[in-house]
Amino acid sequence: MEGNKYRKYLHQSLAGFGSLAMAILFYFVIEKLREILSAVHFVVEILKPFLYGGALAFVLTPMCGWLEDRLYHGFRTWLGEKRGAKAANTISVVLVLGMLAAVVYALAAMILPQLFSSLQRLLESLPAMLESGRRWSQDLISRHPILEGLAGGLPEQLTASLPEWLSAVLLPNMESMAEGFTNGVSSVVTLIKNLAVGVASGIYFLSGRRLFAAQAKKLLYCLLSRERAETVLEVCFETNRIFSGFIGAKLLDSLIIGIFCFIGTAALGIPYATLIAVMVGVTNVIPLFGPFIGGVPSALLVLTISPVKGLYFLLFLLVLQQFDSNILEPKIVGGSTGLSGFWVMFALMVFGGLFGFVGMLLGIPVFAVLYHFLSRAIRRRLEQKGLSPESSSYVE
Repeated sequence: MEGNKYRKYLHQSLAGFGSLAMAILFYFVIEKLREILSAVHFVVEILKPFLYGGALAFVLTPMCGWLEDRLYHGFRTWLGEKRGAKAANTISVVLVLGMLAAVVYALAAMILPQLFSSLQRLLESLPAMLESGRRWSQDLISRHPILEGLAGGLPEQLTASLPEWLSAVLLPNMESMAEGFTNGVSSVVTLIKNLAVGVASGIYFLSGRRLFAAQAKKLLYCLLSRERAETVLEVCFETNRIFSGFIGAKLLDSLIIGIFCFIGTAALGIPYATLIAVMVGVTNVIPLFGPFIGGVPSALLVLTISPVKGLYFLLFLLVLQQFDSNILEPKIVGGSTGLSGFWVMFALMVFGGLFGFVGMLLGIPVFAVLYHFLSRAIRRRLEQKGLSPESSSYVE
């Protein structure tokens, strides 16, 4: 009895000490939050090429695994187990990367020529547009004497204030403008370097994915007990399943929206239907706001050619976005992640508001993972209490 009492006091003391330590740690994190976020940002910037490579390998892994499994059965009888597996892995990686390069080349071949021709047409029509604007402004001023009086002294005012603006505003900011231009060029060079290293690391990740997975499992079993390691592996498996399903569903949704956009723009006689459909389909990977991100530049492009057709395209884009966000995307993406349309929109708005563009891209699968494990924990807890885990049992 005496030992149990001391053990009770010991547990209470340890619990109090742990709570105090957690409170101190929490205060330290809040106090040093800016420094911690800065350190995390620094580490992420260093690892960014490898994050690009990991994302590329993750997207291409399902197709690469599917090809490798089918090639392995043929190469195994011809080359043996080990050499057949290596040959199947190498050929599948080469084929998948070749298909990806072909898709990127096809998109560039469709987009760039039309984009250059549209820019050339815009530059050619710019003098006529400026002349039309000048005539319109002159006609407006001539019909309103008040505006004519205000505009009469405007050139003199601008001429008088020009030297002051040059000396007080433009010249002091030239250094910052030059610095901003230099930083912009440096950012572009860094992005190209990160993409190049990312593609190279993605090839390594893709070809050695089985070895990397085996090494990670070995490390888990080394650091954790067998039961805990298997729990972590189960979490990783479910997370991979949900993210893979989300990516496949989102690509399918974007493909369907791109096809619908091409059919609609071609039926309405809107110019550059192929270019617009590709832009809308590619940007549709961004949930909810994707069609607008690709559609607004397309609408501006159409407006330079025909304002009436530009208005038609904007109305069509609005209908297409409503169809995607309210019918197609919840059906396809929600079905792949196990979320209803409400939770898809909830995850998109919450994670997008918290983490911006990255939150919009990854919010739905992250929330689907949390939803899956929370639902499973609730089900187990209810079953332990002898209660029904079905929501229909609690309606009344």
